Amino acid sequence: MDLFVLTLAYRFVAVTLMLGQVNSFCTKLELPLDHAVTEADVRNGSHVGPANAGNFTGSILIDQYYFGFGRGHLANFGKRGVTPNSDSDVKRRNIELSKLSSLIDTNGAYQMATNWLAKSGVDVPLLEAKYRLNIIQWRYYPDGQPSQGLQATTRKAVMLPVYEVQWRGSLVRGNRKRPERPVVSMTISGVTKELLEYHLLDDSLMPGPAIQINEPEKLLAIQDAEFQKYDALQRSNLITQFSGPSPTIPGASSSPNKSGR
Repeated sequence: MDLFVLTLAYRFVAVTLMLGQVNSFCTKLELPLDHAVTEADVRNGSHVGPANAGNFTGSILIDQYYFGFGRGHLANFGKRGVTPNSDSDVKRRNIELSKLSSLIDTNGAYQMATNWLAKSGVDVPLLEAKYRLNIIQWRYYPDGQPSQGLQATTRKAVMLPVYEVQWRGSLVRGNRKRPERPVVSMTISGVTKELLEYHLLDDSLMPGPAIQINEPEKLLAIQDAEFQKYDALQRSNLITQFSGPSPTIPGASSSPNKSGR
């Protein structure tokens, strides 16, 4: 059976499980959404990865945010519209940001980042024991990016009210040690004090159980025409059958905080 060809039944279970983690993340970090994210909120660009029981991947894209999954966990988050599509858009964004004041400094950004990580379930003491803290404040050069060498020191940088809090180190997977990189990073707006991006690459730090679809070949064996005849109870039973006990079904009990931070 081709595990790259996904059926409606498999997609339904995968999306439902991802939405469960999305809603948990939104609630814990108090993202400003007025209702739980449901399948109706999912936009084009979302995807479900191949049916690999050992490495569940996928993404959920809604109007406001992007949620990316790796190895069964919500590993990437971003606010839509933050990343420009061209150099001219980057320059325009930087000019606009340069007119705004920050409500926090690097210490405030660090406190916000560690608070959010703790709320999401990340073991912050373990994180800080394993990796090196690095905090970057965004900047730009009105006359262009500095070149290498002495000329770079003579150009004046304009500091922007955005902070990236990183924990850097060499990630080891299997027998392969990768070059140093940000293993955990959180990008924070100093203007609105909101989380703009989040990335978590270390499995040992990832909170909660990983998404795992049991016996995917059986789920893939359900024909689309058959699945389309299932009622709500039959579809819910698929979640229980193929994802283990006590699955989180989005919208069943709680919704993200309405007021935000």
